[in-house]
Amino acid sequence: MEKSWQIFGDYGVYETEKEQGLFPRLERALQKPDKVENCRVIVPSAPLRQLSIVIGNKELSEKRLTLNNTPFSEPRFDVTANLFYPHGSIMRDDGEVVNMEVVGFDAYEREGTGDICYSDYYQDWGRRKKKIGSVIVFKADVQSVSWWRRRSKLTAQDMKWGENCAYGACVTPNNIKWFRISCKDAEGKDLNPLFPDVEILSSEDERVTELNAELEEFLQERERVMA
Repeated sequence: MEKSWQIFGDYGVYETEKEQGLFPRLERALQKPDKVENCRVIVPSAPLRQLSIVIGNKELSEKRLTLNNTPFSEPRFDVTANLFYPHGSIMRDDGEVVNMEVVGFDAYEREGTGDICYSDYYQDWGRRKKKIGSVIVFKADVQSVSWWRRRSKLTAQDMKWGENCAYGACVTPNNIKWFRISCKDAEGKDLNPLFPDVEILSSEDERVTELNAELEEFLQERERVMA
């Protein structure tokens, strides 16, 4: 996936996310996906559960976030994924085409501060969680070059960290923080799936420039589609 960002050059660098209106642009784009998919998170090692755990990192947002919008710490929860057709593609040296897609999710406060509600399932009261921002993940769809090209199958169910996805961002009205998730250590050995490796990218990291450029590519494509 990292090769794909080499084609975007140096554009797409934001002086500040707020000044460039990144948050409202992204929110408008995420509200009009090409497909909406409801995903049930059950298995502890599921990539979406790993993502939900990762965005709870205090370094990613002023408030700790989660994909779980239930009032309780439900081990099983549903996630709505906003799916988009590829906004760009490159041809690798091996002749295969990598289509770059965005998968978007609503991000909620980890500890609910909203209205008090009652759960028949838990037979208890709890506070609703407020939406704080969004989470996006860049996902690669690899296709072989041939005279016939299939259209990308839009789904978040096949996400695999370190295989077809690695980089994502937490986006709130005042900030964007990029991160990288891997289920392997520096030696390539499998990690405990409950504790994936997480790297929070600093604003000085050159990968952030490339990721911002990729995000801008996505936003421009969605704005063209919505025009």
